[in-house]
Amino acid sequence: MCAHGSAKERPCLARHQAISAKALGGQHPVVVTSLDNLARVQHHSGAVVEALTSIRRAASIQRNLILSGSQEAGQLQSQDVFL
Repeated sequence: MCAHGSAKERPCLARHQAISAKALGGQHPVVVTSLDNLARVQHHSGAVVEALTSIRRAASIQRNLILSGSQEAGQLQSQDVFL
């Protein structure tokens, strides 16, 4: 279980993101949300470079979903993402 708001949350969220990407494919809204959550924790803990990398990956996936006309892209528009 992840300890919300702590430095211990980073590895747990990173693991969740990796599992989500493997299970759902790298181009899925859940992966975007997972990367967004990871970026928030990284940024909050001072890992700005890592946060920027995570948010760029999330933005790239989101852009690809939107440009492809994916119905899944609509899921992202209703979520509060860091992007």
